[in-house]
Amino acid sequence: MRKILKNVKYKGDVIQGLTFIVDPISHKRMINMGEVDQYYTTNNHEAIITEEMWNKVQDIMKSRAKPGERQATLENKYAFSGKIKCAFCGRIYSRKTWGQKDNLKVAWNCVSSIKHGKENCPNSRGIPEQVLQQCFITVHN
Repeated sequence: MRKILKNVKYKGDVIQGLTFIVDPISHKRMINMGEVDQYYTTNNHEAIITEEMWNKVQDIMKSRAKPGERQATLENKYAFSGKIKCAFCGRIYSRKTWGQKDNLKVAWNCVSSIKHGKENCPNSRGIPEQVLQQCFITVHN
C-alpha cells in the first residue's frame, strides 16, 4: 500500500531511470543509485488525484512514520526477518532462495549487497538458513 501511496504517477508525473540494465544480454536490472541519470517529468499524463491531495498524503505518512520503522509484513514473513543486521554496513539481512524444487538452497544475505551490488558491502557473506536455525536452537537451549 505504501508503494502505491508514494507513486508520483497518480498525480500525473513520471520518473524515468529508477532502474537500469546492467547487462543487455542477461537483462539484469539494478536500482539506480546515481549510476545513470534520472528524469522527472511533471504533468506527463492526466492525474488520478490532485497534487494537493498527493502532498497531503505524503505529509500524513511522514507524520505517522516512526524512526527506523520497517514494513511489518516483511518483518514477520520468516522467523529471522528484520532480526539479523550486517556487522559491516548495518543493513538488515534478507532471505534468498535458489536451485531446483528438489534441491532448494536458502541463505540470508545483506540487503545492501543484494540490491546495490557486492561492492557496496564487500565483506558480508551469506549465512545458510540451516546454520541460523541451529544457532538459534543452541542459544535457546
